[in-house]
Amino acid sequence: MTLTETEEVVGKADFLVLTLPLSPSTTHLIGVDVLEAMKPGRTW
Repeated sequence: MTLTETEEVVGKADFLVLTLPLSPSTTHLIGVDVLEAMKPGRTW
C-alpha cells in the first residue's frame, strides 16, 4: 500500500489500532503524516 492509499484509508477511520511486536521493521511504521490524515474527532 502506498502512503497515499494509506492516508486515504486512515482518513476514513474513527479509530486506529496497531497491534504488532516492536521490531526494527515496525518502528516508525506509522508516522505523523498518516496520523494527521485521520478525520477530525479521531482517537489514536
